[in-house]
Amino acid sequence: MISPPTIGDAASQACKACITARGDISPCIGPPECVKHQFTYSVMASPAKTVNMICAGLRTTLCDALSMSVINEKREFFTAANNPNCPAPPPPPTWPCSFDDESGQTDVASWQAGSPFAGASDTCLACLNAKTGVAAQSTCWGPPACVRPAFAGLVLSMPPSREVRNTICYSVGIPDNRSPAWGEDASDCSATDMAPIDGKKDFFQCPAPGLAANFPCSFAEDVPVYKRAKAGTVSMMAIPTMACYQCITANNNNIARCIGAPACVADTFTPAIMGAGMPTIIDTICQGLCTDSCSANDIMVIQEKQALLDGGCTARGTPVASTCHCPMPANGYDNMTCRLDSNDDGLVGVDDLLAMLATYGRTC
Repeated sequence: MISPPTIGDAASQACKACITARGDISPCIGPPECVKHQFTYSVMASPAKTVNMICAGLRTTLCDALSMSVINEKREFFTAANNPNCPAPPPPPTWPCSFDDESGQTDVASWQAGSPFAGASDTCLACLNAKTGVAAQSTCWGPPACVRPAFAGLVLSMPPSREVRNTICYSVGIPDNRSPAWGEDASDCSATDMAPIDGKKDFFQCPAPGLAANFPCSFAEDVPVYKRAKAGTVSMMAIPTMACYQCITANNNNIARCIGAPACVADTFTPAIMGAGMPTIIDTICQGLCTDSCSANDIMVIQEKQALLDGGCTARGTPVASTCHCPMPANGYDNMTCRLDSNDDGLVGVDDLLAMLATYGRTC
């Protein structure tokens, strides 16, 4: 607890007065930036929900030591007041199976040897026998120490939360073709450490190694918040998926490298294109898409990819061009794009005016 004599001179008079009157900083300060976005209108409208969020619901992965000290002070404040909405923190989670070590623990080796899992501890044996298949059995282990930093600030539980599953899928290990700027490097993990992690990736149906393993962001959940963050109305920290946030910040606050193609153009990226390498993929992004059916959010992502990948479409000599075509229907043009750019050359000029005049008197 911070007492008045320790308040620095730089503190505002209002802050000093509040702490002096209340004897604690907790009632005198709001949530730090790293968790501010979690206090939504629905949470703040209910004092009980607000207290419960502070005590038991915060994702603190992005918080530094100073922010955590404020959060912990608030938790202590409500705990000391016996607030019924501030439950005691749960004990650290435990898992039935342990990782092999120098003490002679052999749960992983016993599991890898297969049934009857001879040599496994009693708790591990019970868990392995209760689950069917290697992937399901991998959930008998928690994260090994070599990748545990990836889970800092997350609530580990069984069954695991969506955030934990995303962390396992995208943040544990750094696949080929990904910048080491984000993700928890697993190169120092032993083979027995990684065996349960690989099993978990299979169990949670994580993307197979390849480009998709570098795309933690989703159009439904992350892109709308990203758009608001780019507009300055929310913090980038508000992005729901932690791995998505980490990828975006590692790429200079740009989502282009962190998400795949939107559904409106996904069929364009055939196996042949995806297997031809990045130059062909970027060629397609620049000059092989028709975005007529895309939403504003879809187009925003496509445009960010066109501006960033390989230096940008214009800089690499493949300026953006559309593959949308506007054939002359029997009853005239059926949308404004076709009316304006009749020959689909990306420009509205004399040729388009002549085409429009040629259809004078027809039904649009």
